Amino acid sequence: SLLTNYTDPRVQILHNPKKNAASARNYAYLNSDGDYIIFFDADDLISPDFIEKQLKKIIGNENSVVISHWGRFYDGDLNTYKENSFIIKNDLTYEEWILGYWYNVMHTTPPGRLIFSKTLIAKTPLWDESLNLNDDFQFFNELFFHCAKIIYSDVQFYYRSGIGG
Repeated sequence: SLLTNYTDPRVQILHNPKKNAASARNYAYLNSDGDYIIFFDADDLISPDFIEKQLKKIIGNENSVVISHWGRFYDGDLNTYKENSFIIKNDLTYEEWILGYWYNVMHTTPPGRLIFSKTLIAKTPLWDESLNLNDDFQFFNELFFHCAKIIYSDVQFYYRSGIGG
């Protein structure tokens, strides 16, 4: 595999015994030792300052979630990027998130666009491994319900689509 010879001591390479995304995220979380969590998928892309800016917003707000700007690009071509038109670009409570996103049936929350503390995730159920579709909706609904607020960050998250898997 590509990671076989990767030796950065800050990075832990895990091999998940199960096979779906929810189980991989649970396995990674349970084996993590940092104070903050971002669930990146293998095909996600982020702006160069993404992690730095997300961390600046979450430190001191451990009972909140920081959520980024996002949009889709297709077939690996960033020139096809299109911003998600339903992004609410301000901080929200759980109730405001429901009213804003559910009303427009635009509750998509790619996992990599959020950072949150281990303190917060400890209050919620982990990813439901029986779900192969909309597992992110279930997980983030629980996480947002337990957080003090959802803090918006204008940093860019790129969600890859159209690659067939």
